[in-house]
Formats: sequence, C-alpha cells, structure tokens
Amino acid sequence: MAAIVKELQNQKWRSALIGYVIGGNPSFKDMLKFVYGVWNTVTTPQVYLHDEGYFIFRFDDEEDKLKIMQNGPYTYNNRPMILKQWVPYFKLAEEPLNAIPVWIVFPNLPIQYWAIENLGRIASCLGKPICTDKLTAKEERISYARILIEMDVAQPLLESVTLEEPDGSCILQSIEYEWKPEYCQECLQIGINDQQQPRRQQKKAKQQQWKAKPSAGPPAEAAEKANEGPKENHKVVNLMEESQEIQRCNNRDKQKME
Repeated sequence: MAAIVKELQNQKWRSALIGYVIGGNPSFKDMLKFVYGVWNTVTTPQVYLHDEGYFIFRFDDEEDKLKIMQNGPYTYNNRPMILKQWVPYFKLAEEPLNAIPVWIVFPNLPIQYWAIENLGRIASCLGKPICTDKLTAKEERISYARILIEMDVAQPLLESVTLEEPDGSCILQSIEYEWKPEYCQECLQIGINDQQQPRRQQKKAKQQQWKAKPSAGPPAEAAEKANEGPKENHKVVNLMEESQEIQRCNNRDKQKME
C-alpha cells in the first residue's frame, strides 16, 4: 500500500521541472516575475522555492513542460538558468556541476537522419539526450536539427562526428553549441563569461564532406579515416547501434512513435 501511495505521489510531480541559476540566487518574488514574463506561452506553473536554493516548477501537463524546455535556453540576469526533469530525492548540494543541459545544433544534417532513432544515436555520443525542439520534431525546419543534451562539460566538447552508414559509407557532421559552458578544472565549477551567454545563434550553412568506403578494410577503418580531427574532439556514430531515448515535441508525437 505504501508503495502505491509513493508511486501516485511521484506521478503527481512528473510534469515538474527543477531549475536553478548558475552564479545567481533569485528570490521567490523575482522568479515569479520571470515566469510570468517569459513563460507566457503556457499555463503558469506552480512555483516552489526550496531552502537549498533551487526552484520546482509544476506544470499542468507534460506538453506545457516540454514546450518550456524546447523554447530554451534561458538566462536570468545574464546568467544561465538550468532546467532539469524533476526527480525524487534531488539535492542541489550533490548535483554534479559538470552535468549541464546544452542545446546542440547539427547544421545541414541530411533529412534521412532525422528519424527519432538516428537522432537519438547521434545525440547519445555527446551525452544524455533530453528532447528535440518542436521544429526538429515535426521536420518543419530542415536546415539544421536542434537537440537538448545533458553533457559532461568537464570533458572536451566534440567539434564533429562521423556518421557511419550500414553499408560502411560515412559523412562528417559538424556540431555547433548555442552555449559553451566554461568549466574550471581547479575549482570544479562552471565559470560565467558575459560575452558568451546562452542565446539563439544564426545558423550558418556549412558544406558536408561525404566519405566513401574504401575498397579494402572493414567499415570501422573507413570511419577512422574519415576522422580528420583530434580524437578528443571527434567521435564515430554507428547508425545501427542502439540509442538512448529522446523525447519528441509532445506526448502526441511520442505516442505515434510507440
């Protein structure tokens, strides 16, 4: 019985987000002003302030929650605002400061790779995929794909990935970051650079480099030859491998895929 009650309580909060500001400590009143002014495209969520300094935003439904996530990133007083899915037993003091949700752009990603499974595979090589934006999910903007990924920013950020087809052919795909967190290896914290705040960047078209499979050697060797950059800034994505789950623009799209 106790387990049932606990599960019902957890379900009650699944449409909630946890939020905090890096390098900032907004008051409850100031955060309410932010929510009313910026998140006016959805029904105003209930806002809670925890003594540890983080907020919980509980929305009416999953669709409103995903819409807010997809419309990010957000800043508060020019400082990055981090939003994460609510989880039980969250403690800000134990939160790894290197695990940060970052919006990633894949410019000129060929449309044949926009299936949810392929987007998940590509995003998984960078971190834990969270969701796509609505235009990517509905394929209404095909010049670039945009995905929110929780990344370990203490590690070197990839500049490109090689996408390996089942037949062994490869494509070199560039990566753009809407915000590059500056992680200090000495203090183990994310620094704030006023010249580099999360923002929507105009996407510039970049030429794709197609790599044909060599006549000799297995597909892995072809992918290795396509990797022209430093290994720490590049990875190979096998589009036949399993990927982590990635959320579509809303529940209706997710149900169609299931």
